[in-house]
Amino acid sequence: DFLKRHGCFMLFETSLFDGSNSKSYILTDPIDTIKVNRYRDVEGAFKKIGGYSKRYYLAGYFSYELGYYFEKGFFRPKGSLRYPLIHLCIFDKAVSFNHTTGKTYTAIPSLFAQSRKEENFRIKDLKFNFTRPQYFKKISRIKEYIREGQTYQVNFTAKFRFNFSGSPLALYNDLKNRQSVPYSAFCKFKDEWVIS
Repeated sequence: DFLKRHGCFMLFETSLFDGSNSKSYILTDPIDTIKVNRYRDVEGAFKKIGGYSKRYYLAGYFSYELGYYFEKGFFRPKGSLRYPLIHLCIFDKAVSFNHTTGKTYTAIPSLFAQSRKEENFRIKDLKFNFTRPQYFKKISRIKEYIREGQTYQVNFTAKFRFNFSGSPLALYNDLKNRQSVPYSAFCKFKDEWVIS
């Protein structure tokens, strides 16, 4: 199986393509990785990013919490987080597929080989991270901020936690098939998977 043979695999895909967004990309086998869990290491990471970006492909993610680094007047960073603030892999080549022309540019053999077995996944014990009273209290607070003129728009988010088994790629494909989007991502960092 192609994914099992590669510790790092990145797919950046479009399901809604137009003139300005018509390509999907696959990247494997990074030559280096930039991974930062502490705010004090962010500046050095951005220097590395600047150097690599002149010649290589960089793919991965910046966590939401990285934004606090740029709000120094409002935020006092903690020491270290359980998950990376920055997790980028550096690649010297990329595979692209042009949805308009149907052409694939690849130097990776068997990349698009048909899988012999159908992979599945299972989600169990789905739990919302707010109780019902907590949720309504937060919504009331947001409405109050709007009434007071402290904000005009809020992107209120929450998390679901669950136990997962099976194929992360099957989950990604299931989500993609349910809702086409112009930008989607499936990223494997050894044992960590990010689906967007």
